[in-house]
Amino acid sequence: MASKTNEDVDSSVVLTPFFDGADFEYWKIRMRTHLKTEEPENDGELTTTEMKNLEAKYRQDAKALSKIEMGVSRAYFAKNNCYL
Repeated sequence: MASKTNEDVDSSVVLTPFFDGADFEYWKIRMRTHLKTEEPENDGELTTTEMKNLEAKYRQDAKALSKIEMGVSRAYFAKNNCYL
């Protein structure tokens, strides 16, 4: 089977990180980022407009972080202490 590169993946699609049984710490960091794409909860202190703005910023930040992580190899992650 041919391997895929980042150019082969539609950047608008958020893929759930797959754990293949190796390098749990790397997967855990990527999974945390993926879960941040979910909408934050409103505890009742924010107006509807404030909540929509917060949700948009939250998703934007998570998507940016996810793209950065997708562009970095596992070797770079380990070498540069990205697991901290």
